[in-house]
Formats: sequence, structure tokens, C-alpha cells
Amino acid sequence: MIKFNSIGIAKEPKNTLVVVAMSGGVDSSTVAAMMKKEGYKVIGITLKLYNDTKETKNSKQCCAGQDIMDAKRVADKLKIEHKILYYQDKFKKGVIDNFIDSYLKGETPIPCVTCNQTVKFTDLFYFLFSFSDRRYVCSPAFVIKLFVDFVLFVLDKRSIVYRRLRYIC
Repeated sequence: MIKFNSIGIAKEPKNTLVVVAMSGGVDSSTVAAMMKKEGYKVIGITLKLYNDTKETKNSKQCCAGQDIMDAKRVADKLKIEHKILYYQDKFKKGVIDNFIDSYLKGETPIPCVTCNQTVKFTDLFYFLFSFSDRRYVCSPAFVIKLFVDFVLFVLDKRSIVYRRLRYIC
């Protein structure tokens, strides 16, 4: 009989690499700590979406300044590898410029949805598949079934092809 680990994979935790999308907040930090405590190999990933300016360095905007430092501090404390993915240009072109164009047309843009489509989830998936073998992603956002359905709705077809990836945690 095949024995599955706590995230439903037929491997021992010590032989399973889990990539945790770390925002710097309590939820993702807790997920990273839980995975590490259970014996998984864990890498934390944080997206950097803003260029460093005086306004963003100490801000509490998503994926900027203090959040990145918080995620790095947690990763250091947990003794896990932490990577920062630098997507400032892609964020500006795909989200900010899109927001401005849409707003000027009299539309009501939703930049967080656009960000999820063009930067956060799509690029995180592509990053995961840049590894030579299969990896798994953990994010507290995937705990909520409705959110998973929403994410699948907003992802483009190329990303859905990559759904070999199991949504876990």
C-alpha cells in the first residue's frame, strides 16, 4: 500500500520540496513554519512588485518594502531558503498601466484581479516549473475553496495547462 505524506503526495516529507508563497504576513509564515516542522524541504518565495522609492520602502502595500523584509526575516528564523522574484517591470506594464488605461476609458478596473492573472499566480507557476522536476506550492490562499475556484477562473489557458501542479495546504 502506498503511504502518502500530510499533503497527499506519495513521498516522505524530507524528499518533498514545497514552495511557499510568502507575503510577509502571518498566514504564509505559519504555512512555511508548519511545512518545515513536518520535515518538508521548504523554499519561501516573495514577489517584489514596486521599485524602491522613499514611499514604498516602508509602506504596507502588497509585495513591497516591509512585507518583503518580514518574509525574509521569517525565512531566516525558520532556516529555509528564501527567493525574491523581481517583477517590478511586469507589474507596471501589466497592472499599473492597464489600470490607468482602463480608468481613463471610464471603466472600473480591478487591479488585484489583473495582478493575479498577469503576475502573482501565473508567474509563480512558471517559476515552479523552471525546476527540473515536479514541485508543490503552498499558500494559505489555496485553503479557501471559493478562492481556488476564483483563481482558476482568472488564470489564462496557458496556466491551466500547468495544473499538473497540486494545490495543497
